[in-house]
Amino acid sequence: MTKNETIRTIVSFFVLTLFFCGAMSSAAFALSLPFTTEPISEADKTVLTSRLRVNLVESEPPRRAIYCFAVREDGVIAVATRDSENQTVSVYEQDGKFLL
Repeated sequence: MTKNETIRTIVSFFVLTLFFCGAMSSAAFALSLPFTTEPISEADKTVLTSRLRVNLVESEPPRRAIYCFAVREDGVIAVATRDSENQTVSVYEQDGKFLL
């Protein structure tokens, strides 16, 4: 391999590495779009609730990686976690005290 081919190979590898690093990273941006809601029909409620299996727990479940979360205006925080079998939503007060 000549010197020019070696330099070309190294530069190509470097450029491809930068490209893949840039492609693999992603950023999250907050949306400032107005969302609207509307009441759900009774038929849709029945279908939705028939597909859910909900268990109420009275003690804080084991901590896992956060899947998603939501914060109400009054500071109450809902944290969703999941494992291979279950999805869990834990509700906390603003100071971190477990509610549900």
